[in-house]
Amino acid sequence: MIDRQVTASSAEPRIFLVSSILHCVSLTVLVYLRSSFGFGFLRPKSVFFAFSWAFVLYAIYARIDGLAWREHHTLILFGAGTVILYWIHLLVAFIREWRESGEHEQYSGLPHAVCLIRRGRATPNPAFERIWRLWGEPTLVFSFALAMRFIGGGQGLSRWLLVVATCLWSKEALNCWFQLRGRKRQSDLFTDTENAVDPSPTTNPASEPPLATRKTRVKRSRNTNATAADVSSNSKLAQSSKSSE
Repeated sequence: MIDRQVTASSAEPRIFLVSSILHCVSLTVLVYLRSSFGFGFLRPKSVFFAFSWAFVLYAIYARIDGLAWREHHTLILFGAGTVILYWIHLLVAFIREWRESGEHEQYSGLPHAVCLIRRGRATPNPAFERIWRLWGEPTLVFSFALAMRFIGGGQGLSRWLLVVATCLWSKEALNCWFQLRGRKRQSDLFTDTENAVDPSPTTNPASEPPLATRKTRVKRSRNTNATAADVSSNSKLAQSSKSSE
């Protein structure tokens, strides 16, 4: 048996620094596309708190400076909506975490498309949500980015959304890859365990149980000499008893 073990990992497989960057960039759009986030998924709060504070200061500056507002007003409005939605989602997730046991702490949110299907009293296919996360949401963001190129003052927002669409697809592709590898390791572990408990006939062929055998009866010959000696001894004892009388 090949001793194979699954190493303990964190709640979500990650690539150092790459996964964090993809997560932070993608979350600026995910707050528009999903709801019911897990409290742990909205981390790191320190990074988003610093981003929120810096963006609020930039929005105040741009509003005072008329030129910056005319050039980037669409990007500023989009960023302000992102900040507001992020803190609303974080507050809702905190209340849910406080009331419940926190089993869905790392949940990445429920897409609005799935919510619309459920409101129509239809049950979406479990594969639909995975396909929508991988292809639907990045395509939707990419299409919106192309549309913003033809709106005055939307060039900055268009470039940012193109970056977000790329990061969003990369993040979901990595998650799908990690899930496939996890299921493959689990199936290999189960296969090794089954081979150890129930080996195949080629490696250890099962032998048939031996047939029951019976011993042949042997006819024993009588000992005539011993019988004659017993008779003579009995006669002598009878004669001695008569003489004594």
